[in-house]
Amino acid sequence: MTRLAERIYRTEGIVLRRMELGEADRILTLYTPQYGKLRAMAKGIRRPASKLRGHLELFTRAKLMLARGRNLDVITAAETTEAFRGLRAEDSSSLEPVGGAYRIAERLDRLTEDGVENRAVWDLLVAALGALSDGVPPRMVGLHFDLRLLGYLGYQPNLDSCAGCDRPLEPIENRYSFELGGVLCPDCRSHDPAADPLSVNALKLLRLMARQDARVVARLRLPEGLLDELEGLLNRSVRLTTDRDFAAPAVLRSLQGES
Repeated sequence: MTRLAERIYRTEGIVLRRMELGEADRILTLYTPQYGKLRAMAKGIRRPASKLRGHLELFTRAKLMLARGRNLDVITAAETTEAFRGLRAEDSSSLEPVGGAYRIAERLDRLTEDGVENRAVWDLLVAALGALSDGVPPRMVGLHFDLRLLGYLGYQPNLDSCAGCDRPLEPIENRYSFELGGVLCPDCRSHDPAADPLSVNALKLLRLMARQDARVVARLRLPEGLLDELEGLLNRSVRLTTDRDFAAPAVLRSLQGES
């Protein structure tokens, strides 16, 4: 194999983030099926005549050719394979889906390390952006993404048995322990007095999301209070995993023109 062949490689990728560099370049954060998350340089992409232009927009899926660099790899060619058109409408109809995509991208960026392959996470990302593009409610897509992502990274709680005594969970109000990373039955509340109440329906929905596609779960008519309960639980789980707050809600407010 020649030195040039060793330097060049191909992959698919989805653009999670981008940062302007100089007058014409960008540094992109990508998620790929073979290499996990990686950062790469798109030289000259902001010039009108650039061949990369239009193929490396946020949340775009593309075939990529890259050259290995000393500090950052360089994207030498790109071809869009999926644009997720529903995230690119020029009217207000795309605001919520775009906000949902920012939320997903930020979580993925914060929760994953560079260069760690995880095909299940790639498939989850493709499915989530596709669902958002097709009009599946962003809130449900986000909740489903959070639970599945935590699971694929090794943080998903056991939703079938108690984290204290390992007995099967009964269909009654249980407790969710962030300290233990699982559900406690009423008899084991003393294992974590600070554990939050977990309703019967919330546990049922968590189990459903762990086993079904977001599009299937979104067909259910769910009360806002139940979604609020799950959102609070999953947001806190993600924050404890990363030990940082997230900026995506502020991004969505700015897209909507709120102060």
